[in-house]
Amino acid sequence: MDMKKLVVFLLALLGFDLCAQLKPYYDKKQSYWGYKDSTTGKSIHAGYITAFNFKNGYAVVEEHDRIILINKDGDMHVVFNHAKIINGTPRKMFFVNDSVAGEYLEDGTLVKEIRFKQAYKCPNFGDFFVLKDGNRVGFFDMYKGLVLPMEYETQNFESTFNADGDLYFSEKARFCLKHNGKWGIIDPYVETILPFEYDYLVKLDTLFGACKNGKCGVINERAFVRIPFIYETFLGRYSSHGFYARKEDPFIFMDKGKIIFYRLDINKVVDKVPASENEWGRLAMMTVYDQQGKVGLVDTVGKILIPIEFDGLNSSNEKGDQFDPFWIACKDKKCGVYERSKGYKIVPFECENIQTGIIDGKTYYVVTKNRKQGLFDMNMKPITDYLYNYLSFNTNDLSIYNEGRSGTLSVKGEAKWEK
Repeated sequence: MDMKKLVVFLLALLGFDLCAQLKPYYDKKQSYWGYKDSTTGKSIHAGYITAFNFKNGYAVVEEHDRIILINKDGDMHVVFNHAKIINGTPRKMFFVNDSVAGEYLEDGTLVKEIRFKQAYKCPNFGDFFVLKDGNRVGFFDMYKGLVLPMEYETQNFESTFNADGDLYFSEKARFCLKHNGKWGIIDPYVETILPFEYDYLVKLDTLFGACKNGKCGVINERAFVRIPFIYETFLGRYSSHGFYARKEDPFIFMDKGKIIFYRLDINKVVDKVPASENEWGRLAMMTVYDQQGKVGLVDTVGKILIPIEFDGLNSSNEKGDQFDPFWIACKDKKCGVYERSKGYKIVPFECENIQTGIIDGKTYYVVTKNRKQGLFDMNMKPITDYLYNYLSFNTNDLSIYNEGRSGTLSVKGEAKWEK
């Protein structure tokens, strides 16, 4: 090994930054920043609006329409999806990319790096992101960096943050989150609205269903008790007008196995939901969730139609008809069909997935078991065995795929393979 290579090798072992001699300089004639090494004469052309120092072989630079990371040859190494340079002493650069966010200092130091699975932006709240990894969330402000560490959890991300691609909430938003095993409420500025001391919290317009010390009730954001903490389980609120509840719509609890309807407008328990029958004279039904996130089905006179024990529950009718007798229910990552009127399971809870589709006005089911799919009729009777790798609904039939072959399947179970 010659002396020059040996020196380079030793410097690398000692952690010496071989790019440290490339220093930013300002070209007054060009009105841009570049880099020069006064010892070797090596340079990178002056073409940057902002130039941070090199460290560990890379430097942050700002071009006209983007902020990037370059190597010692001036080649682009990383394009930052979202980045902002903040002037100060020292200057900083905050960034959010596909799965990592962080902060660079002007001297090139990467002082923070946060890993996540998805980043969601809130257009109504400036350069603000909610970072998500499973149930864990954190807040990242492009002017301040990480303002809420990813130590908090949410039970339902979409409803908590009003997610629809991006997030749509205002500065007055309230977020129910879990931290160190307890629930509380914060706002977008990370100010604590309700302390993290509850066993469960869920937002319902301006009020909150809450559980503490084994009992549940309803409070406002100042912790004022509106419905006393005397019930075992909080199940939500009935809404007669879809997304918006009327003042007479009751809050729903369960105590000693019985459904309780509590009307806050008259401060009393009632036997049934006001106007509990729909326009066809049938009792309305509603899915309800307990504080563990389990879901079931009850009617508006307090009868439990499907036990509140499932991880997911949907009408098997593609149109979402609540009066459909068959409901797709999932528990412990397995799915089956629960027949509401008879109260037993038609398809055993050993299927990975169940999908519905309508052909000629009739509902059919594609059921997945052991990674194979079969077709069932509207009464959950098998039309085919679990024969196919893939089934999907068309207008008049189904597409099938199996072992490299594709074709169509009729609703009678007749397969036609392409030649």
